[in-house]
Amino acid sequence: MFSLYRALMALRVLGIQTMLREIFRRLTRRPYSYNNIVNISSDVDFITLFYLLEKGIKLRKEKEFIVAETRYGDFYVRDQDFTLLLSLIYNPEEDYGFIEYQEKIVLDLGAYYGDTALFFLKKGARFLYLYEPVKTIYDYLLINLEKNGIDPSKYRAFNIGAWIDDDIVYTRFNMQGTGLTPFINYDLCKGISDCVELKLKSLKEILEESLTGRDSSENIVKIDCEGCEYSILTVSCNTISLADNYIVEIHGVPNPIVYKYDKCGFKAELKKKQSINYITLWHFYKE
Repeated sequence: MFSLYRALMALRVLGIQTMLREIFRRLTRRPYSYNNIVNISSDVDFITLFYLLEKGIKLRKEKEFIVAETRYGDFYVRDQDFTLLLSLIYNPEEDYGFIEYQEKIVLDLGAYYGDTALFFLKKGARFLYLYEPVKTIYDYLLINLEKNGIDPSKYRAFNIGAWIDDDIVYTRFNMQGTGLTPFINYDLCKGISDCVELKLKSLKEILEESLTGRDSSENIVKIDCEGCEYSILTVSCNTISLADNYIVEIHGVPNPIVYKYDKCGFKAELKKKQSINYITLWHFYKE
């Protein structure tokens, strides 16, 4: 629930009409449409709308898509997936802007719907390897790259996730947190409407296939994959050292991962810490 302060901020951002309609929705559970752009049917929808507009992100309707306009590009999702856009409230400059990307190769593990991909390209990256295991989100990744006019020769995209080894697993689709939901067996999956299949590949193979053959200073690895970051513990130092820079979001206790990079000769710098869910962002680098 919003605090009184947030309620007043929402009133300022959205206006009295939308606020009254939102109050009515919460009392009656009836959805409404915001400016004929997005249907608001849940608290999460409203919170997503509020934060996007508060950050100055403009929304428009384009055929079957809701489009969010940002300084790094336009992002397209369908109505039912509107809350995916909530990630746009985070400034990629703060999370990733401390590294020089000009003419670098970036391996993006957890590419999502292309928010970081467009940022890396804006910063001058020469080529991207993009890995996103959730099919719905992967499809948006391809759509957003195409809609923003990105030359296909600038990237390779894979509907695959990084993991300890090669596997196919099943879980429930949960927007931004799909990777955090528990794996379930195939028989149980058949009876669940939001069950998704994830094709996984060993992190070792992904690193070697993407990074081998270049000076390690050319390669940057970004890992934001809701738990798969612990797969780095199974990878040799020789393979890890194919890149000089890693940006890693860690969900949970960071000590094992920090220890692993330290043993492989990397310095560790904590860049960001969230007070909830114990999520931290780290830069591991070789001097």
